[in-house]
Amino acid sequence: MARGRRHLEARAWLWAVAIVLWGTITYGVFALLTVKHDKPSLADGINGGWLVAVVAAQSVSVLGSQLASGFAGSTPVVLFFCLAMWLGGGMLYIWIISLIFYRYTFFAMLPSDLSPPYWVNMGAVAISTLAGSLLVLAAPHSPVVREVLPFVKGLTLMFWATSTWWIPMLVILGIWRHVYSHFPMRYDPL
Repeated sequence: MARGRRHLEARAWLWAVAIVLWGTITYGVFALLTVKHDKPSLADGINGGWLVAVVAAQSVSVLGSQLASGFAGSTPVVLFFCLAMWLGGGMLYIWIISLIFYRYTFFAMLPSDLSPPYWVNMGAVAISTLAGSLLVLAAPHSPVVREVLPFVKGLTLMFWATSTWWIPMLVILGIWRHVYSHFPMRYDPL
């Protein structure tokens, strides 16, 4: 029993560190970019890598939902926080993917523009699906999540459909990049 409790405490501390890092990095980066004087154009500045901010928020929600039952009397509070992180991450996905989709659709695309971070377009919404699914499973332990359960289920289904939509699109773009445009397939650290 003591060993299990120590493991829970370690996971809880790591989750707390993740929350602090998420807040510091997310708000630090977006605040600095907001006040930065020289900014890149949309065509040069946006790619799937921006969605790592969504992945970070959803990761905090995923871990918190899994740890919530270990917080005894605080389980509903932890799950409310996870719900807020999930919703905030979902909002951020909609904002950022709108810019990415706009860039893809209305600006010239070169095969070199489709660097590996564009796969995060699908990955960020896939982890949003996972986070929503875990909230649905945890709903019996949270009055707030229970109250909004139909909304959580609907939004989770939308996230799943969106991530599924991206898979064929990314394959098609990969074929265009490597087969049609003859862009060499080589290792890219991104």
